[in-house]
Amino acid sequence: TYLNGFQIQLHNQPLVTGLSNLTIIQGNNTTLAPTITGTPAPTFRWQTNGVDITGETNASLTLNNVQYAQNGYVYSLVSSNQAGAVTNSMTLTVIVTPSITGLNNQTASIGDNVSISPTVGGVPTPTLRWRRGGTDLSNGATGNGSTISGSATSTLSITTAQTADSGTYSLIASNSAGVVTNSMTLTVSSSPVAPGITGPTDQTVVEGSNATFAASISGLPAPTLRWLESGVEIPGE
Repeated sequence: TYLNGFQIQLHNQPLVTGLSNLTIIQGNNTTLAPTITGTPAPTFRWQTNGVDITGETNASLTLNNVQYAQNGYVYSLVSSNQAGAVTNSMTLTVIVTPSITGLNNQTASIGDNVSISPTVGGVPTPTLRWRRGGTDLSNGATGNGSTISGSATSTLSITTAQTADSGTYSLIASNSAGVVTNSMTLTVSSSPVAPGITGPTDQTVVEGSNATFAASISGLPAPTLRWLESGVEIPGE
């Protein structure tokens, strides 16, 4: 008696689940780790915007230090075996925590018009609100002879500033990536105010590159300025 036989092995085309659109804050890391099934075990290729990512042939993909430049990128996993090949994709959305720069101390005379105008960044565009001494500001007359406008914008204007307008002004910027607060001091005075300097800060640059030192200067009347290098005045600066 002779007996011969064979075994039927069912091949299943790969199936990928769990690869969904993702929103991440700039600078963070994330791992794309979908669930994959298929017989025999599939092989993998990851792509960015339709182009293979060199060396990425595992079932998961780690993205380190994600930057806003990657916003809108489409990441795809191509999974294949003897039964066929499938491609699953997701879109990466990158949001950016708000930033506030250029909010410097100021000095003004009574009756001056004051503009406080820092640079604000962030994605999506942050919502803004100004505070003085911890209290939210509102547009309109202050009751002390001055008028405020721009309390929900990046530029706060004080018309006909008075001594009572002196204080610490804070700008709060918020979006879905986070909240940041930056502050400055406004001094409104009818008498001279001694100069004040905030900054500059130490810098490290690559040889041959440019460096700019910036400081916040206050004082009434507006101070004259001189820069020194190692204690020696720099002509014309």
